Amino acid sequence: MVSWAEQNTIVALIWAVAPQGLEENNLPMKKPVQKPLKEYIKSIEGLVEFCLQEYPETRESDKELFLKVWELQGFRLTPEKQRFFVHHTASPISIRRVRQRLQEQGLYPADSLTVAKRTLKAMETRQLFRED
Repeated sequence: MVSWAEQNTIVALIWAVAPQGLEENNLPMKKPVQKPLKEYIKSIEGLVEFCLQEYPETRESDKELFLKVWELQGFRLTPEKQRFFVHHTASPISIRRVRQRLQEQGLYPADSLTVAKRTLKAMETRQLFRED
């Protein structure tokens, strides 16, 4: 994992090489549309978009993004616990992937209601991609 000091050094090097900014170096940077916070909070997608727009550190770290989304949903950790979460815990995505892989191997199956919900969600997701 790259420390904050190393990240700042990398950013400084990038800006030293590209002092006129990233846009002028043919790297596209989409300008987000500003919406009221109430509009963002209606969905998880909105919360994630709001965090990415308003808190640049969430663009570089899933753990920072998780913390910020959860904070907007009312879950708060002390700064010390936030640092511990970011630097010393397994990623929730990694945990989910390991659980999924173990269950795909037939180990530790979920109950039938959970399996049905996951199957329905997967079918809905596939249908969305077929419509596009």
